[in-house]
Amino acid sequence: MKNYKITARYFVVAGLILLAPVFGQQGTSRTISINTNANTLQAGSGYTFSLAGTTTVSGVNGNGTFLATGSLASASGLTASDPIPAFASISYPNGDTLFARLNLPAGYVVSSLGQPSTSNATMTILGGTGAFANSTGTFNTLPLAVAITGPNTATISTQGNATIATPSFRSQGSLAFAGSMGHLASGGGWKTTITAVNSGTTPAQVELRFYDDTGNPLSLPVTYPQNNTQPSNSTTVSQTLAPGAYLVLESQATTQNPLTGSAQLWTDGQVSAYIIFTYVPTGQEAAVPLLTTSASAYALPFDNTSGLNNGVAISNVTGTSVNVPISIKDEMGATIANTNITLAPYGHSSFVITERYSVAAGRRGVIEFTTPQGGQISPIGIRAATGGAYTTIPAIPLMR
Repeated sequence: MKNYKITARYFVVAGLILLAPVFGQQGTSRTISINTNANTLQAGSGYTFSLAGTTTVSGVNGNGTFLATGSLASASGLTASDPIPAFASISYPNGDTLFARLNLPAGYVVSSLGQPSTSNATMTILGGTGAFANSTGTFNTLPLAVAITGPNTATISTQGNATIATPSFRSQGSLAFAGSMGHLASGGGWKTTITAVNSGTTPAQVELRFYDDTGNPLSLPVTYPQNNTQPSNSTTVSQTLAPGAYLVLESQATTQNPLTGSAQLWTDGQVSAYIIFTYVPTGQEAAVPLLTTSASAYALPFDNTSGLNNGVAISNVTGTSVNVPISIKDEMGATIANTNITLAPYGHSSFVITERYSVAAGRRGVIEFTTPQGGQISPIGIRAATGGAYTTIPAIPLMR
């Protein structure tokens, strides 16, 4: 069991995740126009609703696809004007997507509540991808024009103004922050492979910067398998990628214990990336996709029953030390422990959940991480079986 626990811990060390932090932002006044069709479904005492349509945002070429979804466990105790939250996205053909929390008057979701006294909605920007990566802003007043088209359907349109702050991104010829790989490991049997792809139509500069557990520059042995190069230790990797080209680099240190830390991605173009991490003795691999959203909290489900063991890696993707509140809940949603973890600037931590929080042993549940005010975190989970197989568990963003 001791050897298994060590292996499980290194499963955690191998997980990687990409996330864009907040800095270099500039605020721009934007006008947003939304035209949607709304639909509500009732199941027992609960309701689910969706809005689908088109959106325009001033300063952005073309129409975006608008989609919002939400649910209510019950309408009991609600008035027609109470705000009901929905998660919304505005997607453009080039992949740029804006994420937001939309609050609608309850009467437009549950018709039995009657017509609300207010016809205004609000929308808070939660981040996005591409040119909208890590955007922030709030539309405090979105006047609604509503036409009821059926017992559970309506058309809803609105227009409003707000200042949206977006990071400097895709500035041709000048590198800008594009994301963070919040957890990596090289050595101790682990190999990390990073692939970056230029999906744009112009050449793009790519720079990867590595940091150790304490946030200091981390020197990793790097090879380029497409060129059969010998390992070269470096704290940064810089390349220019032609349109459609990709970069593959590997790092496998010869140290007995893995070198761990995080990486930052900088670019002046439309560059995407993903991670494959491999435990070389067994050949077991898992992949972690690019994540560029920002949430007020994240949830990681865990299952420590039937021989399974779960681990967590969490990184601080900002240059300021943070104290991250942690809540552990059982499978019924009851809180069984509250604690916190302190992370240095660009620092990170990885651990087997039961080794740090024995209350989670032999149980299923969820571990939640709350993003500190002004900060940004990047958690990911690993689920390992006694036979050596493992998989990643993506963090679920929470709206609070």
